Amino acid sequence: MSDEKPVPETLESIAQQIRELTTLTKSFVVRFDGNDKRFAGMEARFDAVDKRFDAVDKRFDAVDKRFDGVDQRFDGVDQRFDGVDQRFDAVDQRFDGVDTRVVGIDTRVVGIDTRVVGIEKRFDGIDKRFDELKAQLRTEIESVRADVQVIAEGFATKTTRDQQHTVEHTRLNARLDKHEARTAVLEKKKSEKEDSA
Repeated sequence: MSDEKPVPETLESIAQQIRELTTLTKSFVVRFDGNDKRFAGMEARFDAVDKRFDAVDKRFDAVDKRFDGVDQRFDGVDQRFDGVDQRFDAVDQRFDGVDTRVVGIDTRVVGIDTRVVGIEKRFDGIDKRFDELKAQLRTEIESVRADVQVIAEGFATKTTRDQQHTVEHTRLNARLDKHEARTAVLEKKKSEKEDSA
């Protein structure tokens, strides 16, 4: 036998340790439920981003259609310029009237230039929105990374605590076994003394 004196353990202290372990387990369940909700929120936010991309695709389709219209109008303008060239060759005497028509064509070209500037501004707006979306996605990705890190740390902490509880439980069982053995020896000695007396 070792010289170590047994430390008396009451059922109340053991029950207290079990209650603490139960409370700790419940807190982990609550944290995991919270993490599940956060992941569901993140999925909803990704769905919203997908919808925004769909809206951008539709806007690009609309821009493509408008470009098709602009192309057709340029074809019409080219044809009209061809007609103007022919008329210049044929009607040098009517030069003053042609000048008036050239001014009208210049006005239309200015109008086309104005529309092109408007389209460029719209593209600038789309570029700006893409930049904002990229920045927002970066923020969301960093947030997800932070959440994953917190979850990983929580798992690591739980694993460490579980290992500590396993070691403590093993030590407690060993101490109980020693205590029961010592109690049996003491009761045997007491019984022998009473028998001899």
